[in-house]
Amino acid sequence: MDGARTSLLVNAGRSQLRRGGVSESGSLLRVVVDRQLARRASLTLRLGRDISDSAEALRFQQTLDYTGAETLSLGLPGSPFEQRLGSLALNVAGARTQIGLSYTRTEENYVGAASQDRKRGVADIRATRTLGPQLSINGSLSHTTDQYVSAAGDLTEQLARVGMNWQVRRRMALEQACGSAGTNSR
Repeated sequence: MDGARTSLLVNAGRSQLRRGGVSESGSLLRVVVDRQLARRASLTLRLGRDISDSAEALRFQQTLDYTGAETLSLGLPGSPFEQRLGSLALNVAGARTQIGLSYTRTEENYVGAASQDRKRGVADIRATRTLGPQLSINGSLSHTTDQYVSAAGDLTEQLARVGMNWQVRRRMALEQACGSAGTNSR
């Protein structure tokens, strides 16, 4: 459903995973509300609940644009879990500069592996600046916190990245990036 400045997308139904003759199912609900705040600024809210596994979680995280080189992005491979997700993102795009801020919170409750249950928060900021018709620079900072329900302490990770993109030809670009990551537990 689209309005003049607001769009709403709702997916509802059943989610089912089948692996090795074992089947897990549950309700599926995903809601995306996108609001144009000004000509160059938008706010996006995403809420969801479904039965998932690490492969499906990776596909969905790519739509949220918070997967990357960080080590904490996926849980136990092959194990199904109930996932609840909430995300809020603000994007501002000027003629030459784009800035994005977002926060995503997920809760994963693993079927048959309660020791892997976790709550995860990811906050990030991204910026891109166009320097000329073929050259741009970009950077991002992110902070991820994983709280495992059955383990003492939290895992946190900080990731910083800076890059440069040169559009050599219409269909060819070169990108140089460097980054730094830090992980700790407390």
